[in-house]
Amino acid sequence: MYLLGAFSPGPLEFGVILIVVLIIFGPKQLPKLGKMFGQTMKEVRAGVEEANQGLAEVNDAVSGQTAAAAAVPAEAPAVAPAPAATEAPAAPAEVTETPAVPTEEVQAN
Repeated sequence: MYLLGAFSPGPLEFGVILIVVLIIFGPKQLPKLGKMFGQTMKEVRAGVEEANQGLAEVNDAVSGQTAAAAAVPAEAPAVAPAPAATEAPAAPAEVTETPAVPTEEVQAN
């Protein structure tokens, strides 16, 4: 638990970051950077909100389809009754012939 607290920035770290940014960009460009950062955050929030609304619409549509499918039971397909067996099936015919064996004459050709 203490380890997680070691990596969180405190007031001293924020002060050092602010001084470094001030040295790099100068005091004249700092308001521009703040404005650009604010606009970027506004656009990101708008994009996230739009994505959340789209996901909510899709979720509602899927929930509506699921509820409609659950409310209307699917009809069972019509199955024709099996024909009544009047006679016993015929037994397979027995093979009485012997298979043809090639003779020497056939092999010679």
